[in-house]
Amino acid sequence: MSLGKGDIPAWLALALAIGTFCRQIYSERKQKFEISRSNDLAFVENLSGKLDEIERQAFFYWTTPPNNDAYYGLLLSSAIKSFSYLIYNAPSKFKKPLSPHVMPLRMAITGGQFRDANRTALNSDHLRVKSMVLEIDRTRRTLLDCKN
Repeated sequence: MSLGKGDIPAWLALALAIGTFCRQIYSERKQKFEISRSNDLAFVENLSGKLDEIERQAFFYWTTPPNNDAYYGLLLSSAIKSFSYLIYNAPSKFKKPLSPHVMPLRMAITGGQFRDANRTALNSDHLRVKSMVLEIDRTRRTLLDCKN
């Protein structure tokens, strides 16, 4: 069996089709990776926004006199529960590094005299406020590590 001059265009067309097919597969995989990476970044940004919200609410709660404590305490508890839920239901690549931070974060923010009628406003240099900010920063650093 020999190749005639008429077979060359058919073989070239076959080679071109195979090359195009391989390029299409590569392009689809790259697109899926980029979408996955984009979804991961959006998830981390969402968690980061929730952590910022928790930080603002916690700082406000602990450094202001106890007016409407039930309302602000409920908002803060709800924000922490939402954050915890997102982490515990996250994909394993986020859940594994972030889940150890949930309980210490919760304890730093809602421990002690949280939602206690006799609590007093704390100064920003009080140990509770400092430990709360430190735990929030630890969680934020882990979040940033997940982003990279």
